[in-house]
Amino acid sequence: MLKRLLKPPHVKFKTLISHKIPVHRLRIQSKLAANALKREPGLYITLETGLLSSLTALENACACLAGQLRPLLNPFSGKTLCICGIGNRERVHDSLGPEVARRIRPKLYEAMSVPSSFEKVAVVCPGVDGQTNLSCETVIAGIASKIDAACILTIDACNCSNAERLCSTIQVSDSGMQTYSGTGRLRQSTLGVPVVSIVVPTMMKANAVSRKNFDDSLFLTPTCISDVVEAAAFVIACAITQIVYPELDYEDCKQCIGLFLNGVV
Repeated sequence: MLKRLLKPPHVKFKTLISHKIPVHRLRIQSKLAANALKREPGLYITLETGLLSSLTALENACACLAGQLRPLLNPFSGKTLCICGIGNRERVHDSLGPEVARRIRPKLYEAMSVPSSFEKVAVVCPGVDGQTNLSCETVIAGIASKIDAACILTIDACNCSNAERLCSTIQVSDSGMQTYSGTGRLRQSTLGVPVVSIVVPTMMKANAVSRKNFDDSLFLTPTCISDVVEAAAFVIACAITQIVYPELDYEDCKQCIGLFLNGVV
């Protein structure tokens, strides 16, 4: 039964090379296949970057991600885009979302009169419910409604069960996402508008790599996690910036992000 559901017309799968990076595209087209795979129907894209802390071809990674993400955001061109950096900036393995948000400064680009593909771009970090005592859905839905957002772009860390994907892939989907804690389900049905997500697996369950019976709440993350988050945040922020402000090239984005991080602007 499962083998039948993993074939057309239930799913479509394609592998390609973009800017020297392997890209896997899985489109789940039926509810039956979605239920079998425990996912929502939609498009799931995986970029195999290799260990992000060792990534040297940053420009290729940015171009590859921008190429995969752009068609998902283009339908909302000329409208309001809400970019949400999900996660806890106080925990390195969960700080990807806030770190990406820190590298995107729409207000400054507007001040420099850089043309945007969107009528308005908002960047928010809703925090985590342990700090705010509010669910991500509540915070994001409220903001999206207030600014009349046409699309929400979420960025977050996630966990994985495959060691080969740990800190070595960037994943994109047009079906929304579930937060790292598993408590937040960010998709159109909960937020009221389409959700595009970007996630990077920064941790994995201890049970996935050991025969010992560890508690399900125990996760492992590599010692290079700070470098992983820094590289991933740059690649994601650069790709988003090039889509939102198409007149900016890689070098422009790299220079601006550097100025932001160093407190020059």
